[in-house]
Amino acid sequence: MLKDPQFTAGAKLMKHESVVGGAQDLLNLAKTVGFKDPITGVQYAPGSVAAYQAVTKALNKGWTPENKATIGKINEAINQDIAASGGGELYQLGNAITD
Repeated sequence: MLKDPQFTAGAKLMKHESVVGGAQDLLNLAKTVGFKDPITGVQYAPGSVAAYQAVTKALNKGWTPENKATIGKINEAINQDIAASGGGELYQLGNAITD
């Protein structure tokens, strides 16, 4: 989604380039070096489902009424990718346990 020209153009229109750029940076970290959960402080392995879930938490920490639509769309895309890679039912069950 972050490489979708229409999405990025819409983000520019709303002056959310920094949200998109920050999300790209966070996802790259989760993929390459792992990611620390911003709430628990636990460091997750690179490419793990937990690392990507921690990215959504980090994005939520930057949530404002002005950027809520952009962050919501990015988090939705991350969650869909997680569900597609690990099976939607398992993801929903795991997500319900951690909530």
